[in-house]
Amino acid sequence: MSATLEQLEVRLREAETPRESVDALNGLARALLTRDLRKALGAAEDARDLAEEHGYASGLACSLRTIGDCQYRLARPEQARGSLLAAIELYRDLGDHSGEADAMNALGGIDYTHADFPRALEQFSLALALAREARDPLLESNALNGAATVHYALSDYRTAAELYLEALALKRALGDRQTESGTMNNLGLVYQELGDFETAAEMHAACLEIKRELGDRQGEATALCNLGVDQLRLGRFEEVIGLTEQALAIAREIGSRQTEAGCLENLGLTHEALGRPGDALLLHRASLEVQRSLGNRYGEASALVQVGLVRARLDDAGGALDDLRRALAIAREVGARRLTVDAERALAEVYEQVGDLAAALSHTKAGVEGERALHVEQRERSTAALLAGVRVERALQEAHVERLRSGELARANESLRRADIEKSLLLEQLRAQAEELERLAREDVLTGLYNRRHLELELEREFERARRYGHSLSVAIVDVDHFKQINDSSSHRVGDEVLRELARLLGAGSREVDLTARYGGEEFVLVFAESALDAALEACERIRMAVESNPWERLHPGLRVTVSAGVSDVAGATTFERLLAEADAKLYEAKRGGRNRVC
Repeated sequence: MSATLEQLEVRLREAETPRESVDALNGLARALLTRDLRKALGAAEDARDLAEEHGYASGLACSLRTIGDCQYRLARPEQARGSLLAAIELYRDLGDHSGEADAMNALGGIDYTHADFPRALEQFSLALALAREARDPLLESNALNGAATVHYALSDYRTAAELYLEALALKRALGDRQTESGTMNNLGLVYQELGDFETAAEMHAACLEIKRELGDRQGEATALCNLGVDQLRLGRFEEVIGLTEQALAIAREIGSRQTEAGCLENLGLTHEALGRPGDALLLHRASLEVQRSLGNRYGEASALVQVGLVRARLDDAGGALDDLRRALAIAREVGARRLTVDAERALAEVYEQVGDLAAALSHTKAGVEGERALHVEQRERSTAALLAGVRVERALQEAHVERLRSGELARANESLRRADIEKSLLLEQLRAQAEELERLAREDVLTGLYNRRHLELELEREFERARRYGHSLSVAIVDVDHFKQINDSSSHRVGDEVLRELARLLGAGSREVDLTARYGGEEFVLVFAESALDAALEACERIRMAVESNPWERLHPGLRVTVSAGVSDVAGATTFERLLAEADAKLYEAKRGGRNRVC
């Protein structure tokens, strides 16, 4: 036990009044929060009961705030919400802006967990305003951190990184190592999403060092788990096992069941990647049992998807289909659209494995439609979050104007002028959102490239322009060699990752004026505007070499990917369809010639 805890226990024993006892219990509960959640909850509940008995409102608010934290970490979100709302009301009555902001930050965290991003952003925005009014840089940094996390969930990684970095600067200036490490952890998650796993690992390793220095066992477990994910994405599987088993031991020691479930899932994925499906199945089933014990329906469905996929690899297709159907039903029941898409795709994979192609096609179509709906939903959430932020800002401005009516009308008018500017900015942002939705209709859902419909519209336009003005125009069709074998041996999930990575390589190997599109399945089309055949052949050869030398084993051990390409130009073609047909004929010539070549 650390010296800080010993001092707090001494202070509790030496307390002479009920108020001193409440304060000591609250201090002890906060100190235990990162070490032993159950003991922390017990101390906070004792503080609450004593504060209620003696009418100590400030002590009661503090205890309710800590109880909410404990209940949230013990996966009791509705109880946590009730405790935090009661704390907010008490802090508001006391005029304690710092306390109110602190509890509001915690409430925003619960809304975020339940994917209510507009309400979460509203809570964090209000907390930020209160923290700045109270001139409390620690709470200000916490609110910035929370708002950054919402933007991260909305895939707005640029804004998330900016807010995290702003929060990190405040925390470092305060010398607050605990929350500094939390923000470093979150920045690591942003780097994960950006595909920079080395930097993500550096951030999570630095976070881990601080957590250990502070004796924060929960934080240590989380950092170890996240560092394990970084190593998993880098293909360092033995390191993943060591890190994640350390995290699992700590999670079980402190009773953090949700962290335990996450560790078991990561270990299952690692053993899967190492070709140990039997071990992977045991770990995913253990994760499933923990999620069920917590009553976490989303976690249960996610674990069922993993269990089903591994059972399919072990030739237990019947059991796999039972698990996946159950996962799909739960995902639909709780409205988890991303998880619904994952379950649909997994079912398509298993039905294809057993030869039920009609069912496989049905689930594939459902997965594609679900993915498209997710893109639209993401933009709608971003718009809703933006509007929530504007509503909060407007409410704060109105309250500010009301306080300044006497003697400070000039400053109030300035606030209103800013509101008009922000309204104009909002309209511009909403216009940008509309454009983004229109863009999604042109894009392939999986790869982010243009889809076939948009390709044909643009190619027809380029073809007519080339014929009218005598410009050069070349087209290439690029196809992944032996793609079915990749799906069969490595799973459709790996196949999807291959297509995403190939889309990135195609974009990197072409000019901004060129058009890159997914034509269908594993086929892609490149349109080289105002490029002669020789130049297009040279560009395709560079792309072929880049694909061949790409470190594909990061996606799956032993994975190797090559492509074949057929190239044609406008000379002799009477229609854009004929131009594509000629490129397709050249592609088959490359396939017949042994693949991994350009013709």
